[in-house]
Amino acid sequence: MKLERLAPVTFALLLAGPAQAGEWMVPNTARDLKNPVADTPQNAARGAKLYVDHCRRCHGPAGAGDGGEARVEYDLRELIKPLTDGAVYWKITHGVGRMPSHAGSLTDHERWLSVNHLRALARERDAAAKPAPGAPRRGAPAQGQPKKD
Repeated sequence: MKLERLAPVTFALLLAGPAQAGEWMVPNTARDLKNPVADTPQNAARGAKLYVDHCRRCHGPAGAGDGGEARVEYDLRELIKPLTDGAVYWKITHGVGRMPSHAGSLTDHERWLSVNHLRALARERDAAAKPAPGAPRRGAPAQGQPKKD
């Protein structure tokens, strides 16, 4: 490929202004995409099925990185928290390193369903980490017990 052909592509990428997101450079135009798929019970079930079929083997059943086929060294639920839906969608679409691109294996709609499911996994983890109302804080004495010095 001639260098003259690469110049317009390189220029367009520079104009897009990449934003650092994890170890992937996500273009600002992708980062700013809005998720067009509603988070409904039906869509949640479809997203969960897609996760089982395409993601669980590496990311594990809840996204903790403990998949049986190819473990990853990060918790997906934490990784996506600071990312926009558009950035997560872009990463699912393009892949990087050992993670394959899902542009050919999932439709646009399915990739957005996957974004919704990953958000649900993160919410579930956060909810499980919060103590129940009225429950003693970790390290706090139980009700009626004297505080240890």
